[in-house]
Amino acid sequence: MTTRLEAMESIRQRKAKYCRYLDTKQFDAWEALFTHDAKIVFYRPDKSVIARFDSIADMARMTRDLFATNRTIHQTHNSEIDFTSDTEAVAIWSMEDWHVFAPHDGNPGSTLHGYGFYHETWKLIDGQWRIARLELHRVLLEHA
Repeated sequence: MTTRLEAMESIRQRKAKYCRYLDTKQFDAWEALFTHDAKIVFYRPDKSVIARFDSIADMARMTRDLFATNRTIHQTHNSEIDFTSDTEAVAIWSMEDWHVFAPHDGNPGSTLHGYGFYHETWKLIDGQWRIARLELHRVLLEHA
């Protein structure tokens, strides 16, 4: 039987892999961190919705296209993890990301630097903690 501390560490390790897999374009491994029916929403600092997805497959299509030629770095810090049951946890992570967009169709390259908080629900499925809900609440976005 896994203790809560072991479960917390497993979730932390998987969140670290979320960042690394995304930034190194290991998309299959990144997608495997989610439940198939994961709900994903990204918010601007003014709380308006940037994007909403009803499954990891929907988000993966956009991610693979958008990140194909772009360079990124994602970092998470200061995890807050609470268990709602033995098989479900909610987590909040402070985050920072940097995106370098390649020139495209005559448009020059650009950058995006963001800060905010991930709000997530994790579910234990077949012995693995997976993201069932992810909301990114941006606090600051800088475009250049």
